[in-house]
Amino acid sequence: MTDSVSAKPFEEHGDETALMLAAAAGSEAAYFTLVRRLERPLLNLFQRLGAQHDEAQDAAQDTFLRLLRAAPRYKPMAPFRAFLFRLARNAWMDFCRSRQRRERHVAAPGGMETDSLCRPELAPSIRAELAEALSNLSDAHRQVLVFSIYGGLSYAEIAEVMCIPEGTVKSRAFHALRQLRVGMGVHAKPI
Repeated sequence: MTDSVSAKPFEEHGDETALMLAAAAGSEAAYFTLVRRLERPLLNLFQRLGAQHDEAQDAAQDTFLRLLRAAPRYKPMAPFRAFLFRLARNAWMDFCRSRQRRERHVAAPGGMETDSLCRPELAPSIRAELAEALSNLSDAHRQVLVFSIYGGLSYAEIAEVMCIPEGTVKSRAFHALRQLRVGMGVHAKPI
């Protein structure tokens, strides 16, 4: 691969789309800059979806491999993060299917760890209550919240990532937040 896109070091580039286009043109430096920048956000995303640390690392690595394979065909039709999170969601879905197959053959230990979904600055009792409420959400509802709150995606971008209508995303977000309120015993009026 060659680095012919820019004389500037890629660390100075703020635009992930430009980095992806450079990676698509064959720049290894651009690709590895993307990996360095996006590793922590992807690990956090997968952990918020319910993965243990080692599982999150595996899913992030799978996402980066998918990104590398998709680079030659990449066309910036949507924000880069929406493209990346679509790859990440596909990697996560494959991981979950694989885990379900393994669990059918081997008895798996207890339920999903959801403590990683909670913010560390919250009081431990509130974090535990929130983790319990989050664990009771369906995967579809949890994914919408994670992509929105922690991924920073708009409803339109989430709809693209999840291959569902934007109205469905809004509905899932509404119902997920309502379920969280009920699960945490908060009976305030919806926002």
